[in-house]
Amino acid sequence: MKPWLCLLVGACSLFWASSSPAQPFSCAAVGHCAHIEQAGDENHARIDQAGGGSGHAALIRQVGDGNVHVIGQRGAANRAGVTVAGDRNGRQGAGSRISQDGRGNIADADSIGDDGWFRLVQHGTDNRVTLGRRGDGHVAEAGQLGTRNHLAIDQSGRDHGIDGTQNGIGNRARLDQSGARNDVAFSQTGNHSAIDIGQDGINLRVDYRQHGSHLPAIRVRQTGVGQGVVTVRQSGAR
Repeated sequence: MKPWLCLLVGACSLFWASSSPAQPFSCAAVGHCAHIEQAGDENHARIDQAGGGSGHAALIRQVGDGNVHVIGQRGAANRAGVTVAGDRNGRQGAGSRISQDGRGNIADADSIGDDGWFRLVQHGTDNRVTLGRRGDGHVAEAGQLGTRNHLAIDQSGRDHGIDGTQNGIGNRARLDQSGARNDVAFSQTGNHSAIDIGQDGINLRVDYRQHGSHLPAIRVRQTGVGQGVVTVRQSGAR
């Protein structure tokens, strides 16, 4: 899970894990900061920061089973984080999601457990998403509309699914899965977009569609025991 600490009294600091040393994010110097922690089962958490502005931070941490989490943000340079431990969290149809509309927003979600479901939607420019799933039976849905957006999803375990789309110019996606019976269904529409898909295990499937022009070579890697299927459909000029 990503380490983070938010102090609701005084300055609020947010630490984002990455390949480089984590950088503190101070709510005292920017916009609104909201932090929800829940322990137990069948809880609901919702944060809405949709009034515009910039530099808002929203964090939800849940430990238990069957929990639902929703974050909505509008504006620039906002950050949203969700950390969940337990089974059946998200629950398809219950509306668990992060939605961001604007420029330079960051969404980071981690889950440990089984049978989770999560949806991420971003509209705008220069937005970034990182999703990490550990366990079995997770479904990740992601949609980005705009320019120069980046998406990274990493799932380990069995029976995972990724269903995603990117529409716009200059978008990038990296999708990684390890385990058995994992599926990827992904499409990119627009120019100068690129993708890297990696799967390791057995009984793997990739269905990828790309439409546009000036597209770099796509990369799909499947390693492991075997029984993998890859389908790539490309259309457009050059």
